[in-house]
Amino acid sequence: MVRVLRGLGSGGLTKFSLSYEDGVIDLTTPENDALSAAVGAQVMGRRPPGGGSVTSSARVDSRRLKKTDSLKENEDTTKQGTSRGPKFPSALASRPVFTNYKSSGVATKPPPEQQGPSYPLYDYAEHIPKPKVIYITDEDRANEMVPGLNGAVGLDLEWPFTLERIGGAKEGKVALVQLCDADIILLIQVSKMKRFPEKVKELIESSKVPKAGVNIRNDGMKLFRDYGILASNLVELGALACQVDENFVSTFRRPIVSLVKVVSYFLHKTLDKGPVRMSDWSKDLTREQMKYASNDVHSGLTVYKSLMRTARSSKTQLMPERYTADLAGELRGSKNTGLICQTGHDRDSRTPLRGEGPLHRQAYTLWREGHGLLDICIRMRDQANPQSETVVISYILRALNEDPMLPFSIEALTSLVRLDSSSWIYHRDTIERWAQEGRGYNGR
Repeated sequence: MVRVLRGLGSGGLTKFSLSYEDGVIDLTTPENDALSAAVGAQVMGRRPPGGGSVTSSARVDSRRLKKTDSLKENEDTTKQGTSRGPKFPSALASRPVFTNYKSSGVATKPPPEQQGPSYPLYDYAEHIPKPKVIYITDEDRANEMVPGLNGAVGLDLEWPFTLERIGGAKEGKVALVQLCDADIILLIQVSKMKRFPEKVKELIESSKVPKAGVNIRNDGMKLFRDYGILASNLVELGALACQVDENFVSTFRRPIVSLVKVVSYFLHKTLDKGPVRMSDWSKDLTREQMKYASNDVHSGLTVYKSLMRTARSSKTQLMPERYTADLAGELRGSKNTGLICQTGHDRDSRTPLRGEGPLHRQAYTLWREGHGLLDICIRMRDQANPQSETVVISYILRALNEDPMLPFSIEALTSLVRLDSSSWIYHRDTIERWAQEGRGYNGR
């Protein structure tokens, strides 16, 4: 939950802070004056500068905010002081933990001791040859340019949000899709178009084209919620790095790491995350917005190419299923989940039919039958408003907890829960205890 807190700035002037689960965003500092003014204007009943709205009641579900990279960094360290090395099965140690939210327009900074070495700023324009940036607001132009991209691409999204007086956070639809290869950066402002460009959709859904980014499964989920797109071959850079670089594993000890830290670690550059990240991405883009968006997507692709070169030179045997997401496969239930699909003849007598019994037993049944997480979320509600992944996972864990005789695979359960970082933090001890007790082996 996010709350707006009053405070005193310099000279005794009233300023504000945003409080959420991961900490407090101090708006009394000079660099956050603009956001503080916007919050204060709404609290005092005035329209904030530049439009938009921010709530004083602000009981906001922070997972619906578009979190910054520095906030992403905190998601697996919510329980600071209790961090530990992985105890889960070694076969799953490098599987990515895909979260159910991306970054918010609200900015924060890690404490100074958490910041890495000081490196020069990352600038896509310094690369040779210099990539060409093309800002597109026309559907036909997007369909014309996207097929010209070669090989793996960088993928990133931007969307606006507002904090409203009543109802909390309102997340806008994806406004900007960033795609790039080594030569071209496409800034496709879909908020200016009547329809989502067909060629952009085809590329995102293509299983043949790797699309690299950070917390990228969440980008795929966002595209599905907003436009019904089923993204495929989404490469999580941190999870890929875990397979390529042992030092990366020992340094970060998790497969989702902020783009800022990934760029710093592999490229020895600093990715600028200034106030522009809080801007409205649905309006005409400024030069600052275009540079920010270009650097984000281009740096992700640059890291991907560096990792793949390292993997080739070291002859590392990569396991794509541990660093890629395929929402289409999840929806079809064809993604490898390690489950035992059952027929009417071998169904366990304790397993209820779909649509029968409590919701947690229905969720378990769908999972046991081999349905992917996204498919279960849709089936438990509908495609326009799927059930949250966190809730579905909690349903399945509840069913297994209530009836220890229900069959399941401990590795499949671990893989499922690790798709959502908040669920993994919450349920990890339970899963490890079950593994130690011998539950979930050989399908039991």
